[in-house]
Amino acid sequence: MNFAGHVLIASLTTVHGPPINLASTSSPEEVFLLGSALPDIASMGRVRLQRPLVDSTLDLGVQNHHYADSAFHQSDWFVKRNAGLHHKLEAAGLRRGPARACAHVGIELLLDGTLLATVPHLPAAVQSCLRRTGDSSLKLRTSVKSARADHWQSHLKRTAEWLLPDDYHRPSAVAHRLHRIVANRPRLAFPSEQVTVVEDVLARSQEELTDGIDDLVLDLAANVARDQAHNS
Repeated sequence: MNFAGHVLIASLTTVHGPPINLASTSSPEEVFLLGSALPDIASMGRVRLQRPLVDSTLDLGVQNHHYADSAFHQSDWFVKRNAGLHHKLEAAGLRRGPARACAHVGIELLLDGTLLATVPHLPAAVQSCLRRTGDSSLKLRTSVKSARADHWQSHLKRTAEWLLPDDYHRPSAVAHRLHRIVANRPRLAFPSEQVTVVEDVLARSQEELTDGIDDLVLDLAANVARDQAHNS
């Protein structure tokens, strides 16, 4: 699951009170939603968060992220589609490592793209969360090891200015992003000539990869709410 999906699940499973209205979020709600996206933002910046975070609401959002990731990666929806797409990518000529990475991340990006294109107010809510990474009052600089703090601060500044992509639902855009994401990882990288191969497999699989999303969201929200209640 990628950051837009996490914001949606967090909005449905806030620890205190009713679901968050994505059309009109308060500051504490927005901080909680940012926390749910923050591990993915950190991963994009090649850093690891140190918990607990100084801001307790932000930290609850990070905890929500981990519950959602666990539920998602164990779900029948993901397990079935991940295995099927991995097999198709290998059959199309990708090595095992790149096929595995492209299947996993490709599903997550296409899922995000579908949610952003279909869930009212989700794009604006996610964009607002990204902008909050520039909020110094949240003390995000302290959430990573001191040796990485300057790099993290620069990444947060770029994130706050970043315009939310509107093409995660397009197989071509996802294939090119996958190529960039794994480019510096020898075991996962694949040659540029295979970008069109990945695009073709994603395009032929897209209907299956985005089928049943409404039920998936409800199941994930129920699992996350259960885990939060059990551990509160």
